[in-house]
Amino acid sequence: MIAEVRLSWLLLFLLIISAVLKQYEVFHTITWPMIFILTAQVLYINACMKGEECIPVTWDIFYEKWGWMLIYWNLAGVPFVYAFQAYYILVNSLRTQKPNENVSMTLIIILFIVLILAYYIWDSSLSQKIRFPDICMATCWALSCHQWTGVLPYFYPIFFFFMIVHRYTRDMARCQAKYGKDWKTYCERVPYAFIPGLI
Repeated sequence: MIAEVRLSWLLLFLLIISAVLKQYEVFHTITWPMIFILTAQVLYINACMKGEECIPVTWDIFYEKWGWMLIYWNLAGVPFVYAFQAYYILVNSLRTQKPNENVSMTLIIILFIVLILAYYIWDSSLSQKIRFPDICMATCWALSCHQWTGVLPYFYPIFFFFMIVHRYTRDMARCQAKYGKDWKTYCERVPYAFIPGLI
């Protein structure tokens, strides 16, 4: 669990805090987008740290064990890829020399409400999935969009979209192979995998 959670998520926290402190050092203020990213990442890091005992029962650990996917992603991907948004906000504010972006307070409040609600649903559902294996919960996430200035700030949601689709197809194939006809019956009774009534 040291490399799975403690090293990677602690390093991610330090990278994000360093971006926040650098922005404060240069502008003597911290922008709302930076506060939002800091809050979102601290909530995510908190969930991983407090739910460390839930990690060994995940399918990735059962399948991969301590393999390349987990070693590489946890030591390189998590800290450096997940910190892209904070780095982008810092570099963009340094480049434009405008620390205060024109973001309406209404939008900021809405984004924080969505973030807290999504975090609560996500954290609760993952906790229930581990502690009550017969309850299937869907994971929710919030996506805040702002002006298109490159692909880097959007890497996180794009990456997770493809990761979830990959996990869905992988799990569907695994369950079909394992349960056969029963899985087909289950899929007929529960036709929606992500959002009931839509997908």
